[in-house]
Amino acid sequence: MPPVDTITAAEQAVRRSLEQAKRTADKQRRAEQRTLLDYYHNDMSDDMSGVLKTVFAHPDEKLKVEVNLLRKFVDTKAQMFQEDPEVMISTDGEEPNDPDQELWDHIVERGQWYDGLRDADAMVKLLGTVHLYPRPLDEDGYLDLAIVTPDVTQVVQRPDAPHRAAAILYKAFHRVETVVTAGREEWVVWYPDWHFTVDEDGGYIKAPGRKDTENPYKLIPLLKLDDRRPKANHYFGTGALDMLTVNRAVNAMLVALAHGEINSGWVQMLLRNVPKELAKKMGPDSPFVVEGQKEGDIPAGMEGLHLASDLDKMRGAIQFLIEQAVLLNNVPPQEFRTDAPTESGFAKMVQRLPLLEERKRDVPKWRRNMKGLFRIVKAVWNYEITRPEFEVDPAFKRPFSDKSELLVDFIDPVFPESELEKLERYDKAIDMGLLSRVDAMIRVNPDLDEDAAKAKLLDIAYENQKFKGANLLAELDLLPDRPTLTEQ
Repeated sequence: MPPVDTITAAEQAVRRSLEQAKRTADKQRRAEQRTLLDYYHNDMSDDMSGVLKTVFAHPDEKLKVEVNLLRKFVDTKAQMFQEDPEVMISTDGEEPNDPDQELWDHIVERGQWYDGLRDADAMVKLLGTVHLYPRPLDEDGYLDLAIVTPDVTQVVQRPDAPHRAAAILYKAFHRVETVVTAGREEWVVWYPDWHFTVDEDGGYIKAPGRKDTENPYKLIPLLKLDDRRPKANHYFGTGALDMLTVNRAVNAMLVALAHGEINSGWVQMLLRNVPKELAKKMGPDSPFVVEGQKEGDIPAGMEGLHLASDLDKMRGAIQFLIEQAVLLNNVPPQEFRTDAPTESGFAKMVQRLPLLEERKRDVPKWRRNMKGLFRIVKAVWNYEITRPEFEVDPAFKRPFSDKSELLVDFIDPVFPESELEKLERYDKAIDMGLLSRVDAMIRVNPDLDEDAAKAKLLDIAYENQKFKGANLLAELDLLPDRPTLTEQ
């Protein structure tokens, strides 16, 4: 049996190796997430420069063409907050609790939370996993809904449930950089019972004015949002890495297409047995000079080269790649076509059935998310209003009740219809006895009440009868006076 100190040293070496491997994998994960964010925010030039170097011999001489397929894809997938949801804060699950409802509405409106939730839905589709943090802003006196993205997040996983966090760390930067602090990373750490800041080496940083490191909320105030449950023992999802690859490929193909289009737009000059000095004066831009014979052996000459390539095939390949990629991700290919025909609302609904099925799967998940967010909001708000530094409007300086809970109803998407489609739908509903003509009139003219709608129908019936027939002038005197609603 080896000496104990030898075993200890070996164990330490293995532990260091595993920790290093984990750090390397985590850095790679965060780098991938940063690239996804760069593309979404239309900042893809640096990454595409690297991609073009693997495709072209002289990438710097090519005209860069970049399109943002990824953002279009993600925004099409993010379906949950196209309309603001209907939220009720209740203590009995049936009726709203007016004081708590008023408080929630104030927080949401003051912080523009539904705009933030729309962004969060898109970020989940893009990155796979994000965190929401109702962050108190002392001077403004409200809760800002911060989206903490995985490129600046690390976690301590729970051993019994790796997809859950025992602690969450996110990167913070100095608000004002100085010569001393420039480039220095700080990580904010949240445990259920503890809250503190560390440097990039894990050293504890005492924040100015902080009395201790106790977590006043008694919970981690970051809500995890997943698009899908991460694989195996992973905490973070992978996000839209497949569409990132497609976006890179399409951009590279578009560069090649643009290069081909430009070069096929003119005839390239070819000079034979012409001195280079003379060629420089002849143009048109950069003619090819073919040497190999002595000047005078063969008469000097000039001819044109037609640079032709099958650009239509390349265009078709680009369109095929885009359509297949989005189709396999439940997105209608018509969303990515420039020549898509005008279609009815029903046709659009049929095309979006896979996307609607995905939204149906997301609805219960987002109900849980909203309930979890409210639980965190209650803890954060009820503590922050006790701090004098949190300058909240006095009209709202009160806590949520302990028994209050959030109920949410997500609005189903509405597909546009033409006027003819609406009228045909109303006509069928009237024939089936599902709708009266008065109901249909109110839907066509929402400003009318029931009595006004009935009067309008009588007017229409009278005028249709009055102006029916070929000889209108002869028939006008035969009609009775216009009826009124009371006479009917």
